[in-house]
Amino acid sequence: MKTLKEIMASDIVDVLLTDFAEGALYTPAGGDTKTIKVTFDNEYVAVKAAGDAYIESCGPAAYCKDSDITGAKHNDTLVINSITYYVIEIHPDGTGMTTLILSKDQG
Repeated sequence: MKTLKEIMASDIVDVLLTDFAEGALYTPAGGDTKTIKVTFDNEYVAVKAAGDAYIESCGPAAYCKDSDITGAKHNDTLVINSITYYVIEIHPDGTGMTTLILSKDQG
């Protein structure tokens, strides 16, 4: 039996991926391609370097349902808006969602 916390987390994941998501083609390394729902972000990132200097970049990421990417590994691919991204980091958050940190370059 699921706990209330698990049920609420599942409901939140479903709302996020229904109301705010877009389709993406997910291909695990050596596996079959499937369409999944993701919330894509290409947020601006500034990292402080030395002194007053900053390194600026965009960091593409996809938020997806754990069950859609079971066994995700580095170098799996996601095609979003006709752009192929490679998975370089995998961050499950414990609520049923995972953040995939992406790169246009294979790692």
